[in-house]
Amino acid sequence: MFAACGGTVFAVDDGGSNEGGLDGGSPSCPAAVPADNSACTIEALQCEYGNAPQPMCDTMATCTNKAWHVSYPPKGGSCAVQGRCPPTYKDVPQGAACADAYPSICTYPEGTCGCEPFMGGPVPLDAGGAAHWSCDAPKAGCPATRPRLGSSCHPEGMQCDYSPCVLPTGSSVICQTGTWHEQMFACAQ
Repeated sequence: MFAACGGTVFAVDDGGSNEGGLDGGSPSCPAAVPADNSACTIEALQCEYGNAPQPMCDTMATCTNKAWHVSYPPKGGSCAVQGRCPPTYKDVPQGAACADAYPSICTYPEGTCGCEPFMGGPVPLDAGGAAHWSCDAPKAGCPATRPRLGSSCHPEGMQCDYSPCVLPTGSSVICQTGTWHEQMFACAQ
Protein backbone atom coordinates (compact mmCIF):
# COMPACT_ATOMS: atom_id res chain seq x y z
CA MET A 1 0.00 0.00 0.00
CA PHE A 2 1.16 3.51 -0.58
CA ALA A 3 -1.27 6.17 0.62
CA ALA A 4 -0.03 9.28 2.36
CA CYS A 5 -0.61 10.36 5.90
CA GLY A 6 1.10 11.19 9.16
CA GLY A 7 2.02 14.72 8.15
CA THR A 8 3.41 13.66 4.78
CA VAL A 9 2.26 15.64 1.74
CA PHE A 10 0.13 13.62 -0.69
CA ALA A 11 0.73 13.40 -4.42
CA VAL A 12 -3.01 13.87 -4.97
CA ASP A 13 -4.90 16.29 -7.17
CA ASP A 14 -8.61 16.33 -6.37
CA GLY A 15 -9.50 19.22 -8.65
CA GLY A 16 -10.44 21.32 -5.63
CA SER A 17 -13.49 19.22 -4.78
CA ASN A 18 -14.49 18.24 -1.26
CA GLU A 19 -17.34 16.09 -2.57
CA GLY A 20 -18.30 13.47 -0.04
CA GLY A 21 -16.01 14.83 2.68
CA LEU A 22 -17.01 15.94 6.14
CA ASP A 23 -16.50 19.46 4.80
CA GLY A 24 -19.73 18.82 2.89
CA GLY A 25 -21.54 18.13 6.16
CA SER A 26 -22.75 15.09 8.00
CA PRO A 27 -25.84 15.00 10.16
CA SER A 28 -24.20 12.38 12.40
CA CYS A 29 -20.44 12.99 12.64
CA PRO A 30 -18.97 15.70 14.86
CA ALA A 31 -17.35 18.56 12.91
CA ALA A 32 -14.03 17.89 14.68
CA VAL A 33 -12.42 14.66 15.89
CA PRO A 34 -14.21 13.67 19.11
CA ALA A 35 -12.26 12.86 22.26
CA ASP A 36 -11.42 9.18 22.63
CA ASN A 37 -13.99 7.43 24.89
CA SER A 38 -16.39 10.40 24.79
CA ALA A 39 -20.10 9.58 24.41
CA CYS A 40 -21.75 8.86 21.06
CA THR A 41 -25.23 7.73 20.10
CA ILE A 42 -25.16 6.01 16.69
CA GLU A 43 -23.68 2.53 17.10
CA ALA A 44 -21.12 1.50 14.40
CA LEU A 45 -20.96 5.02 12.90
CA GLN A 46 -17.56 5.62 11.30
CA CYS A 47 -16.34 9.21 10.91
CA GLU A 48 -13.25 10.01 8.85
CA TYR A 49 -11.16 13.15 9.29
CA GLY A 50 -8.61 13.99 6.59
CA ASN A 51 -8.20 13.69 2.84
CA ALA A 52 -6.05 10.60 2.36
CA PRO A 53 -6.71 8.34 -0.62
CA GLN A 54 -7.60 5.51 1.76
CA PRO A 55 -9.32 5.55 5.17
CA MET A 56 -6.47 3.86 7.08
CA CYS A 57 -4.33 6.96 6.50
CA ASP A 58 -6.86 9.38 7.99
CA THR A 59 -7.98 9.80 11.60
CA MET A 60 -11.03 7.59 12.22
CA ALA A 61 -13.63 7.79 14.98
CA THR A 62 -15.95 4.81 15.41
CA CYS A 63 -18.92 4.67 17.76
CA THR A 64 -18.77 1.39 19.68
CA ASN A 65 -20.72 0.64 22.87
CA LYS A 66 -21.87 4.30 23.05
CA ALA A 67 -18.28 5.64 23.11
CA TRP A 68 -16.03 7.10 20.40
CA HIS A 69 -12.92 5.06 19.67
CA VAL A 70 -10.40 7.17 17.79
CA SER A 71 -7.59 5.72 15.68
CA TYR A 72 -4.84 7.75 14.08
CA PRO A 73 -2.85 7.11 10.90
CA PRO A 74 0.32 5.05 11.26
CA LYS A 75 3.46 7.05 11.88
CA GLY A 76 6.40 6.82 9.55
CA GLY A 77 6.46 5.81 5.91
CA SER A 78 3.67 3.22 5.69
CA CYS A 79 1.32 5.80 4.20
CA ALA A 80 3.85 8.00 2.43
CA VAL A 81 3.22 8.80 -1.22
CA GLN A 82 5.88 10.41 -3.26
CA GLY A 83 5.65 10.79 -6.97
CA ARG A 84 4.12 12.97 -9.61
CA CYS A 85 0.62 13.35 -10.99
CA PRO A 86 -0.22 14.46 -14.51
CA PRO A 87 -2.13 17.77 -14.42
CA THR A 88 -5.49 16.29 -15.57
CA TYR A 89 -7.18 12.89 -15.89
CA LYS A 90 -6.99 13.06 -19.69
CA ASP A 91 -3.21 13.60 -19.44
CA VAL A 92 -2.67 10.28 -17.62
CA PRO A 93 -0.99 7.92 -20.14
CA GLN A 94 -2.92 4.79 -19.10
CA GLY A 95 -0.85 1.64 -19.61
CA ALA A 96 2.39 3.57 -20.13
CA ALA A 97 5.45 2.96 -17.96
CA CYS A 98 5.81 5.30 -15.00
CA ALA A 99 8.71 4.04 -12.88
CA ASP A 100 9.95 7.63 -12.51
CA ALA A 101 6.63 8.60 -10.86
CA TYR A 102 6.25 5.52 -8.62
CA PRO A 103 4.46 5.60 -6.25
CA SER A 104 1.76 8.11 -7.17
CA ILE A 105 -1.95 8.20 -6.44
CA CYS A 106 -3.77 10.89 -8.40
CA THR A 107 -7.39 11.79 -7.74
CA TYR A 108 -9.30 13.76 -10.37
CA PRO A 109 -12.99 14.69 -10.75
CA GLU A 110 -13.30 11.89 -13.35
CA GLY A 111 -11.69 9.14 -11.24
CA THR A 112 -8.52 7.89 -9.58
CA CYS A 113 -5.24 6.95 -11.28
CA GLY A 114 -2.04 5.49 -9.95
CA CYS A 115 1.44 4.40 -10.90
CA GLU A 116 1.68 0.76 -9.81
CA PRO A 117 3.52 -2.47 -10.66
CA PHE A 118 2.13 -4.51 -13.56
CA MET A 119 -0.34 -7.22 -12.50
CA GLY A 120 0.38 -6.86 -8.81
CA GLY A 121 4.08 -7.58 -9.27
CA PRO A 122 6.80 -6.44 -6.90
CA VAL A 123 7.47 -2.80 -6.21
CA PRO A 124 9.92 -1.46 -8.79
CA LEU A 125 13.29 -1.00 -7.16
CA ASP A 126 14.76 1.18 -9.89
CA ALA A 127 13.76 3.18 -12.95
CA GLY A 128 13.68 -0.07 -14.95
CA GLY A 129 10.84 -1.44 -12.82
CA ALA A 130 7.59 -2.55 -14.42
CA ALA A 131 5.25 0.11 -13.02
CA HIS A 132 2.51 1.53 -15.25
CA TRP A 133 -0.31 4.09 -15.11
CA SER A 134 -3.77 2.71 -14.39
CA CYS A 135 -7.08 4.55 -13.91
CA ASP A 136 -10.49 3.60 -12.61
CA ALA A 137 -13.67 5.66 -12.45
CA PRO A 138 -16.63 4.93 -10.14
CA LYS A 139 -19.95 3.82 -11.62
CA ALA A 140 -22.65 6.31 -12.57
CA GLY A 141 -24.37 7.90 -9.57
CA CYS A 142 -21.33 7.58 -7.28
CA PRO A 143 -19.29 10.61 -6.17
CA ALA A 144 -16.29 11.06 -8.51
CA THR A 145 -13.82 10.90 -5.62
CA ARG A 146 -14.09 8.57 -2.63
CA PRO A 147 -16.41 10.13 -0.06
CA ARG A 148 -15.16 10.44 3.52
CA LEU A 149 -16.59 7.77 5.80
CA GLY A 150 -19.44 9.19 7.86
CA SER A 151 -20.39 11.86 5.32
CA SER A 152 -23.99 12.07 4.09
CA CYS A 153 -25.17 9.87 1.25
CA HIS A 154 -28.15 8.70 -0.73
CA PRO A 155 -29.71 6.49 -2.00
CA GLU A 156 -29.61 3.85 0.72
CA GLY A 157 -27.70 0.75 -0.36
CA MET A 158 -25.63 2.51 -3.07
CA GLN A 159 -22.25 0.77 -3.36
CA CYS A 160 -19.34 2.67 -4.86
CA ASP A 161 -15.95 1.18 -5.67
CA TYR A 162 -12.85 3.34 -5.90
CA SER A 163 -10.25 1.17 -7.61
CA PRO A 164 -10.29 -1.57 -4.94
CA CYS A 165 -8.77 -4.12 -7.31
CA VAL A 166 -6.70 -1.72 -9.43
CA LEU A 167 -4.83 0.44 -6.92
CA PRO A 168 -3.33 -0.47 -3.53
CA THR A 169 -5.16 2.53 -2.05
CA GLY A 170 -8.50 1.47 -3.48
CA SER A 171 -11.57 0.99 -1.33
CA SER A 172 -15.25 0.18 -1.51
CA VAL A 173 -17.97 2.11 0.32
CA ILE A 174 -21.70 1.64 0.84
CA CYS A 175 -24.47 4.05 1.81
CA GLN A 176 -26.11 2.80 5.02
CA THR A 177 -28.40 4.75 7.35
CA GLY A 178 -27.66 7.96 5.40
CA THR A 179 -23.84 7.86 5.77
CA TRP A 180 -20.93 6.26 3.90
CA HIS A 181 -19.37 3.13 5.45
CA GLU A 182 -16.31 1.20 4.35
CA GLN A 183 -17.03 -2.34 3.23
CA MET A 184 -14.96 -5.41 2.47
CA PHE A 185 -14.36 -6.34 -1.15
CA ALA A 186 -12.94 -9.31 -3.01
CA CYS A 187 -10.90 -9.12 -6.20
CA ALA A 188 -10.86 -11.81 -8.88
CA GLN A 189 -7.60 -13.74 -8.89
